[in-house]
Amino acid sequence: PRDSSGKRPPLFVKIAPDLDNSEMEDIAKAVIELGIDGMLVTNTSNQRPSTLISDNSIEAGGLSGSPIRETSTECIRKMYKLTNGNVFIIGIGGVGTGREAFE
Repeated sequence: PRDSSGKRPPLFVKIAPDLDNSEMEDIAKAVIELGIDGMLVTNTSNQRPSTLISDNSIEAGGLSGSPIRETSTECIRKMYKLTNGNVFIIGIGGVGTGREAFE
């Protein structure tokens, strides 16, 4: 759909950090072929690392912030490489502090 100026709004795809390499390759290929404007890497994770110590670590739902920082950062690296740096990527996962956002 286009707005009143005739332009379409930017289209971004949000991906989870739980994807395997094959899924990431498929998504990168589709994003490039379809001309998607960018990617939000990564959403929350369904995984529960053994390093979680909170009593809430067994709760259902998406895990975000510092516990998925390494995984999320690696996903950003992989998607950048898979898209040859030609797709706008916004890193949104694994951020627990202002310092981590900067890094």
